[in-house]
Amino acid sequence: MLRDTDRVEAYRRAIDTVVRPGDVVVDIGAGTGVLSVFAARAGARRVFAIEGEDIAAVARTLCAEYPQIEVIRGRAEEVTLPERADVVVTETLGNFLLDEDIERLVRSARERLLKPGAREIPCALALSAVPIELPARLRRRIALDPIEGFDTARLSTVLQCHPYQGLANELDDAMALAPVTQLWRANVGAAPRRGDCSFQLARAGELSAIALVIGAELAPGIELSPRLGRESNWTIPILAVGGMPTLAAGDRVDVSVELDRAGVLTWSVKWPAGQTLHAPGMLDHTLRIKP
Repeated sequence: MLRDTDRVEAYRRAIDTVVRPGDVVVDIGAGTGVLSVFAARAGARRVFAIEGEDIAAVARTLCAEYPQIEVIRGRAEEVTLPERADVVVTETLGNFLLDEDIERLVRSARERLLKPGAREIPCALALSAVPIELPARLRRRIALDPIEGFDTARLSTVLQCHPYQGLANELDDAMALAPVTQLWRANVGAAPRRGDCSFQLARAGELSAIALVIGAELAPGIELSPRLGRESNWTIPILAVGGMPTLAAGDRVDVSVELDRAGVLTWSVKWPAGQTLHAPGMLDHTLRIKP
């Protein structure tokens, strides 16, 4: 997170907007403790920074000058606090948006750690998509060049049935065939498992893949806006389009994306005179959504 200055600044502004003097704040997945520091500086009387990994020791050092911050090493679903909080803040947003269990963590916090009507940062989530034409250097990762005596076509088909995660600085707006379009937007805890959208291509090009871009409303008027090329430790999921057709400007492309509670991602893409339906691809266990 610290490498993404846009994200850090958006969270700082949201915390300054939401946290009131005297509030009790719980920071779930506190990491280095930077959001807990923002809460303390915004006037929080007490901040509970909950972190389950070894970086909790780093947070204790970095937060040492703020006596109102208590760093707790443990799982948010298991920690017991001496008092309930007025505000919860969390940055447990994954590359696939929901894959760090933000919804489960917030629901657990509502039941165990928060006062009724507590304020939440973020308060809403959004998942968007954009059709892209990949340059040759990236296309080769999911569509291998022919090799004599080796069935690269079959291997390419396998690669195209699993999401590929591109680095943010590998992608840019010039690859987009149409504007970013929202698949869904929902309050935290109410995210749908499936989203659908349609594009009208703004230019001709090869429909190589659909890129997923995540967004969130941190506080009223303060958004993490989806865009390609954001300097971030987040990667951008790239969902290959089988056949990679060349389409014309004005063509319609329909996209459906579903991520079930077991962590199985499926997607389908339709275009004039064509359709690709990807069989379920099981995500790596570190990305799996838990029930």
